[in-house]
Amino acid sequence: MATEGRAVRDPLAETLDKLLRPAELRKQIRIHILSGRVDEAIELLHIHFPTVLPQDSNPHQHETEIPLPSDPPSSSESFTFTSSTSVDPTHLLLNLRILGFSEAARTVPLSYHPPGEPLPASPASPAISETKKDTGDPELSEQQLILLHKAQKLYSEANCLPKPADRATYLKELAQVSALLAYPNPENSIMAPFLAQDRREAVADQVERAILHCRGESLVSHLEILARYNTVIWGNLHDHNIRVPPPTKWPPGVQLPPSALSLRSWVGTKIQESSAGDKTPSGKKPSEKESERAPTFSLTEFLNAKA
Repeated sequence: MATEGRAVRDPLAETLDKLLRPAELRKQIRIHILSGRVDEAIELLHIHFPTVLPQDSNPHQHETEIPLPSDPPSSSESFTFTSSTSVDPTHLLLNLRILGFSEAARTVPLSYHPPGEPLPASPASPAISETKKDTGDPELSEQQLILLHKAQKLYSEANCLPKPADRATYLKELAQVSALLAYPNPENSIMAPFLAQDRREAVADQVERAILHCRGESLVSHLEILARYNTVIWGNLHDHNIRVPPPTKWPPGVQLPPSALSLRSWVGTKIQESSAGDKTPSGKKPSEKESERAPTFSLTEFLNAKA
């Protein structure tokens, strides 16, 4: 007997939701990082992907003095985040917290607009106004103390790394990034590259790779692998002027990439000739050079043709 009032879920829909849910969560985490919301990204990682970061991300550690650099780093000394291909949870957490320190030192917001989403109604206000920076408002001193405390915790965490090589590398990075404290307007200083969007992107890419690794998934999607494969194969065929055989010799279900308009016209003509006893209304055939050459592959055109 069928039960009334009970919603019956489609098993296929449930399976699809189960597959898409992690991808949506990865997207949310990536947007948080690209928007500078590092704490929110860490919280989502702990909730939904707990193996990506260390289980205890807030250990009790002794704070250390910050060895600030005697000279500000030159632009050529700008570091890239340590072990950008590493999936070590400790590396990931430190990279996230170093990024969080940079975001806390920011005095001018750097907005990020996710593709496909509506533009915000109004731009965000600056994190710290010019008046506060110029007049020495007490709030600025409080902000500096917060940054100092964050830097002390970062140095403590770096000093607790088990491998000497990792400790040396991270301490060098921290000695450079902590120089943000020396500038009331770091965005207008030599430290500006440390606050650029590509720094967020580097950490976001690393975190996404780590999530996929922990889930046992491929770091490159099947669609991307197939797109790369077809791009190379069809590109080589096209560059070497390889000719496409007539459609009558194609195996069932085979289609050419949806590109090269002249070739598609030639294929249509050949199909008409085959079905009409090699007779076409126009009686025209495209030139051999233009029509028989293998086309290149474009993923965008392929997806648009299938839509």
